[in-house]
Amino acid sequence: MRPRRPPRWAEGLIAFFLHPEEREFALGDLTQEYLERRRRGWLSARGWYWSEAARTLLGRGGRRHNGSKAPEGGAPEQQHRPPGLFDTVSRDVRYALRSFARAPGFTAAALVTLALGIGAATAVFSLADGVLFRPLRSLAQAEDLALVQPCAPPTSRDSCPNFGLTYPNLREVVPRLRMISGLAGYIRSGTVELLEEEGAPRAVRPLYVTASYFDVLRTQPVLGRAFTEEEDDPSGGAPLVVISHRLWRALFNGVPDVLGQDLRVNERRLTVIGVMPRSFHGVQRSSFDLWLPASTLLWINRSSGDLSDRGSSGADFGQFIVRREPGVRWEEVKAELDSFNVWLAEQYPAENQHLGNVTFRISPDFLDRWAQASGMFMALFSVVGLILLIACSNVAGLLVIKGLRRRGEVAVRKALGASRSRLLRQHLTEGLILWLGGGAAGTLLTFTLVRVAEARAPMSELEFPMDLRVLAFTAMLSLVVGLTFAALPALGAARVDAATWLRQAAPSASGGRRWVRSGLSVAQLAATLTLLVGALLMARTVKGLTDIDLGFEPADVLVIQVRLGEQRPTDASRLQFYEEMARRLRADGRVIHASWALMIPFTSGGLMAPAIVAGEDESAAKEGRMTYVGPGYFEVLRTPILAGRPFTDEEILATVPNEVVILGESLARSLFGEADPLGRLVRFPRSRDPERIYRVVGVAGDVRFSPSSLTRAADPMSYLPFGAFGQVPGNATFIVRARPGADDVARVIRSTVATLDEDVPVTGLQSYSDLVTRFYGSSVTLALLTGAMSLFAAFLAAVGLYGVVGVAAAERVHEFGIRVALGADRRAMVRLVTKEAIGVVLPGLLLGLIGAFALGVVIEGFLYGVSRLDPLSWALATLLLALVTAFAVAAPVRRATRVDPIEVLRAG
Repeated sequence: MRPRRPPRWAEGLIAFFLHPEEREFALGDLTQEYLERRRRGWLSARGWYWSEAARTLLGRGGRRHNGSKAPEGGAPEQQHRPPGLFDTVSRDVRYALRSFARAPGFTAAALVTLALGIGAATAVFSLADGVLFRPLRSLAQAEDLALVQPCAPPTSRDSCPNFGLTYPNLREVVPRLRMISGLAGYIRSGTVELLEEEGAPRAVRPLYVTASYFDVLRTQPVLGRAFTEEEDDPSGGAPLVVISHRLWRALFNGVPDVLGQDLRVNERRLTVIGVMPRSFHGVQRSSFDLWLPASTLLWINRSSGDLSDRGSSGADFGQFIVRREPGVRWEEVKAELDSFNVWLAEQYPAENQHLGNVTFRISPDFLDRWAQASGMFMALFSVVGLILLIACSNVAGLLVIKGLRRRGEVAVRKALGASRSRLLRQHLTEGLILWLGGGAAGTLLTFTLVRVAEARAPMSELEFPMDLRVLAFTAMLSLVVGLTFAALPALGAARVDAATWLRQAAPSASGGRRWVRSGLSVAQLAATLTLLVGALLMARTVKGLTDIDLGFEPADVLVIQVRLGEQRPTDASRLQFYEEMARRLRADGRVIHASWALMIPFTSGGLMAPAIVAGEDESAAKEGRMTYVGPGYFEVLRTPILAGRPFTDEEILATVPNEVVILGESLARSLFGEADPLGRLVRFPRSRDPERIYRVVGVAGDVRFSPSSLTRAADPMSYLPFGAFGQVPGNATFIVRARPGADDVARVIRSTVATLDEDVPVTGLQSYSDLVTRFYGSSVTLALLTGAMSLFAAFLAAVGLYGVVGVAAAERVHEFGIRVALGADRRAMVRLVTKEAIGVVLPGLLLGLIGAFALGVVIEGFLYGVSRLDPLSWALATLLLALVTAFAVAAPVRRATRVDPIEVLRAG
């Protein structure tokens, strides 16, 4: 419908009395508001326009700013000065804000869309900053740091069987180092229980370090201090602890008087002497909450051992961090360390004869340990980038539609002398304000969600630091995408032909304006299809991971760590405690079975224990892992015995060495081929007793013992009775299979231990299923995020396509009315609208398939059991998006078929 123009007399008065810069804004504002009021009533709109014109002229004092002279005898009128840059920008900003205020629905939709898109990008950057960038920045001169691992003679080029240095050997080496300016040892040892005044015990991860640890990393506590050499004395470490920043906030609310307060860890009292910086992670990707002197490890865990034993203390250092001297090459560092092993073997042959064959593996590129996490964040950034593309395209499409409704205003401004650059600047200002507002809203949304998450899970492994770096990233992101996506609708608005529009009201959009809207919708559809393919690939990956045959059944199993230590000093007393605990648990009606082992799948990688057939040369050893098990171990985990038998109770509970072994199926096959392994003899050359011969009494089904085996073959396993070497460990992992649906089994376990000995600490009580699922980790996280974002993207794409097709149909309503009046078939109009929609959908699908291929390359490292070119995922994603677009197109098509020709002709 051709709109009526405002009163020409009022327009002429404003044009005459106002300066051109002010004339443009005044007439533009009044014209836009007049056109909106005109739809509600012609008379009231004209009356409003006259009153607003009078107010505008009175506000200027009725004077023309044309530089004319003042009347005789009066002061000369001040010459008009062109407005400066600040005045122009502030005027543009005020006009944009008024424009948004007139369209609250549009403004709210645009801000919400941008807040979600920019907020997602802000959250991912904040997470990456907390996990990737900050830990790297917290290490001074990281290029001079390296991880060092002592390796027993490897069975393959890439293997490094674990080995450890004792405290006495370490203290012999450190003063003699010349190529290394600092060396620190550390030991990871599962979790400990932090007891609080109220609530259940909290499981936290400790790192046991030598006193030089923080000096080598050149990072000191932000509060308090670190340990001294005297406090790390192996003859009796001091009960001190340095805590993490997040534990400080979670337990002590960040108060500075935390120093000197006590923590109860595994029923031991430790004094807090320091708090580490928030960004400090050390050299591990895992987050630790406690740093303790390594000399306290046995005491904390109530384990037996003697740290002064040069041969084997029970708490040997298997990993080190070193800092080289300036100008020294890493090859020289390795040569120096290797030479000390030979020297230690010569100096102390009785205790260190085994050190002569030990070498050190140097990993100066240890910072690349974040490579896997970096890959995950690259995938997340790709997903978020697509979401942001969709959100920005959607808002840009809304601006284009808004620009169509403002063609009258733009035409009037051009007719009154406004330049194209002036109009372009005004529309760019509006777009930038919108995007910056969306960025602010997105940041506020992210900040709020982070605070809620921290309040609900203060000890979460994930960190979302919201600081100036994150705010700067959000501001720059908003500015860049704002300039990019505001330019398209701004260019379209500046190209309005004033003469043509004022003459015939431009009933249809120009082809240029159509291709802008169509291009934005194509981008939306392409990004959405890319995300849908990625989401389906990740969903199938998660299903593949959860369908893996682990070789055991973790469902309905509870896991708990029992540490006897000095509470049961003899082998017989330890075995008696374990057996009595298992017996009492099995007697409870809620428990099916209970057993124990030194290590169980997914809680540890197991002991590296290559095996060979007795009588063969050591070079024929086959890689394998080993653990020690109690009675009923295979029944609890439901790992099948494929041949032979399980261990008898007598073999497990005997306090003298038992020379029997159960092999995993893979290890048995690699050692004996297709021959029957039962009754055959094997030995383990890297064990504590390398010459002892063991008889194979059974073959168990393969299990995935280590988390890394999820994405490769099952681990070759050996199982020995719990007291196989004549020494019963003081630590054990209990596994309890509960009846399905049974309640309070955790309480039963704790009360059973307390009844037997209330001084025995139990830690790490958790569901075995939760423990195993945790190792799916990044793939599950990425799948959930991709799936949620893909659904949101599909919704945005549907809205965008609906807008494009709907506006296109609305622009042609006059044409449709005439066609119907002349007898045109309504099905022909359906074909016209559908054809335009297909012209958007097909290019979007094609580009989306290309994008899906690129995203598949990025996430390929996270896929398991599915190819990045999986035809099912691609077909389902395409079908789903086709259904969404069909739904989005249906309403505009239906509207086109219901055009009333009489109303159209009357309005035209």
